[in-house]
Amino acid sequence: MFYYLLVIIQDMSPPNPDRAAILSLGKNGHSISKIARLLKLYRETVRRTPKRGTLEDLPCSGRPVSVATPRLKKIVAQRIKRGAARSMRKTATELNVSERTMRRVVRGQLSMFSYKYQKKQGLTEAQKRQEKKNA
Repeated sequence: MFYYLLVIIQDMSPPNPDRAAILSLGKNGHSISKIARLLKLYRETVRRTPKRGTLEDLPCSGRPVSVATPRLKKIVAQRIKRGAARSMRKTATELNVSERTMRRVVRGQLSMFSYKYQKKQGLTEAQKRQEKKNA
């Protein structure tokens, strides 16, 4: 059971761009350890690659994304460009999606991060002069 879970976790790792190199070096007769040293990869990655039998990624498991579509991504990007000060909660309500979905789109797909400006007390001219004098 534990081994089975371990295999699933390893297969969910991001695709390895060195698969073609691993397969070609393996066909040329290099050992797993030597290939791992040459390509600076883990031995387990090298050992597992020929078992796949293909250079393609395995199909992803789980439920496909149904709400965070490219159309929603485009709409959210346009709204942010138009008025970046709008809150994510209000935008989510307007677009009829959950807050969590909105945050996934903004952070994950658009690579943007929300923040709130911190209000600071302004310095008077006398305070500025005093700061320069003390510095």
